[in-house]
Amino acid sequence: MKKELKKVVALSSSYPQDSTANHFLKTLYSGLCENFNIKLLALRRSGSARIDQLSKHFTVKRLRITPFGDLGLLAEDGIFPAVKRKPYLIVVVPFLLISQFWGLLLESNIDIIHANWLFPSGFVAAVYKQLFRRRVKLVCTVHGSDFYALKGVFWGAVRKYIIKRCDLVVCVSDVLRGDIDKLDIISSDKLLIGPMGIDTVLFTPQTASRKKEIIFVGRLIKGKGVMELIQAFDLFREKNRDYTLHIVGKGELGSQINEIDGIKMHGFLPQEEIVRLFNRAKLFVLPSRSEGLGLTPLEAMSSGCPALLSNIKVFQGYIKDGENGFLFEMFDENGMELSENEIVQNLAAKLEAISHMEDKQVAKIALEGVKLVRESYAWGKVVQNYEKILSLD
Repeated sequence: MKKELKKVVALSSSYPQDSTANHFLKTLYSGLCENFNIKLLALRRSGSARIDQLSKHFTVKRLRITPFGDLGLLAEDGIFPAVKRKPYLIVVVPFLLISQFWGLLLESNIDIIHANWLFPSGFVAAVYKQLFRRRVKLVCTVHGSDFYALKGVFWGAVRKYIIKRCDLVVCVSDVLRGDIDKLDIISSDKLLIGPMGIDTVLFTPQTASRKKEIIFVGRLIKGKGVMELIQAFDLFREKNRDYTLHIVGKGELGSQINEIDGIKMHGFLPQEEIVRLFNRAKLFVLPSRSEGLGLTPLEAMSSGCPALLSNIKVFQGYIKDGENGFLFEMFDENGMELSENEIVQNLAAKLEAISHMEDKQVAKIALEGVKLVRESYAWGKVVQNYEKILSLD
């Protein structure tokens, strides 16, 4: 007799409605559904399907937030940025929480709840477990932006409430795990490492020929360092007029960036278009101030496009400068952020140094980056890791 699969109800406020964002969740559950019965409770944008039966054991149910749709809350760059741009959307958040909570109440025979991001999904799952199903296993994956965004007394208390009620907390990097462990909210043995994966079939080198192009992919916010990149590129381009900078993404700083000679703005792009740019560009750059892991640099590296990243701890965890990628100094040895001028000068100098490297040397570094992603972040290994995590008693 075939063993009955455990039912996993997954919660996410950020799940792909189209071809542009967060496909890692779809890929993760598509792999897990071979050994688990997956029911993903996502949120519904206007025009999206209510039910998607993706396989025998993987169903996506999209929950309506209000009778009038999401009213713009489910922005492509996340709920927090959407509320920051349009503060009135804060009144929609309680409806989102109620929608997710009601969705959980309607589910029966739940063995495991897997919440993605501390808020809102982790919060809803924690309240549900406390009030109704204390014996259900609660696993919450913390992606980084959710943990670091919950600052201040109020959000700090919310963060503590959620983590304290989890049976397991999965962190996408060792650095993130360490930062959560320092809070002493949950025992260290319940803090596990489980990075999201990279689609190494989609993100793969397609050509050895590279143009003199640099690419940035991310939200246009201060935390991603996009303004410093533009200033550094301006300095770099004084001697390198044949280079082009591609900026892919949207955000609150978008209105401050002008598409001038040498800079091309793309907004959000489908994955296939990003893959094409990764395979054209000589270099990917992300001067980020904080990351949980950084999937986009890994996608670029998997495509054979070497990454130049800031020297934050999480990037130092997998980038060896000059071996499988590049790092530039954005923080001093004590972890203090340098001045804006120093950051710009350091980044421009690094761009200049890389531009003078021989193509064979850059290609060798790029190949080491491809190997890193294949060995540590390919979806097969990521799914196996999550299977072990969800099977833990």
